[in-house]
Amino acid sequence: MDATSGKSTTVSTRSANPAPAGNTKSPSPASSPSPGTSSGAIATPLSKPDKITVSSEAREIEPDSSSRVSNILGALAADEPAAEPTANPNQAAIDAIDRVTDQDHEFWGGQTTTPNGAPITPGFRETDESHYQTVGEYWNGTILEGTDGRDTEHPWSAAYISSVHERAGVTNFEPSVRHSTYINDAIEARKAEDTSAPYWGYRPTGRAPQEGDMVCWNRSGSSATFDDQQGGQYKSHCDIVKSVEDGLITTIGGNVGDSVSTRQFSIDENGLLNDPSQNWLAVLAPQNLEMS
Repeated sequence: MDATSGKSTTVSTRSANPAPAGNTKSPSPASSPSPGTSSGAIATPLSKPDKITVSSEAREIEPDSSSRVSNILGALAADEPAAEPTANPNQAAIDAIDRVTDQDHEFWGGQTTTPNGAPITPGFRETDESHYQTVGEYWNGTILEGTDGRDTEHPWSAAYISSVHERAGVTNFEPSVRHSTYINDAIEARKAEDTSAPYWGYRPTGRAPQEGDMVCWNRSGSSATFDDQQGGQYKSHCDIVKSVEDGLITTIGGNVGDSVSTRQFSIDENGLLNDPSQNWLAVLAPQNLEMS
């Protein structure tokens, strides 16, 4: 009732803008008034969304931080240079021995032989006038110093190995008239983990020969084995490995076919000696070849 007129006034509850027919949605809530202003209308609170949805486009723009870190680290790793291989501390000595044996092989006429030492491409022989004195030089520093190539009763293959080391500048390889001396020494040095020894001895089944190694076998019916060294006094022979290729090693030795000769032996798919021509005894690997 209007207090001034005494007439009753009817207030309509109908919306000033009725919704179109068929639209059952409620009208949008009114916005809150701006600060510093007044309004006669009562503000309706905003409803809180149940969850926030991030579009796939937004995810593409802002990738997960862990993925970005992984991508960066992966790129850095790809750019890192490969690690340098560890240098062989004996390489200078191996190279010097290789040069000496190359010169010797040329001097002796480049003889090549079968695995058993039968000449294929003949060279000079130990008794030749031009070469017998050179065999005498190989004997220098041993107990048979003064012997030369005309004395065919004394095999000079171990003396040749000793001479090669001396002429290459290796100072800690003791001259010997027997291969078995340094075979035994190398085997014992490895057992004792003696890192000062010039060579370590390995079983033929335990090391694939490499350039600079020596491959050794017993001969003339010797019963010595890797485990039974018979005091380092038995008949044997060693060649120096010159190169390794698929299925073969090339070696050089003295008193092979009465000359300094190269020959080849077969190896298996793992690089291990399997040539049936010899009774393989040991592979000697350079451990600490001291140079002058």
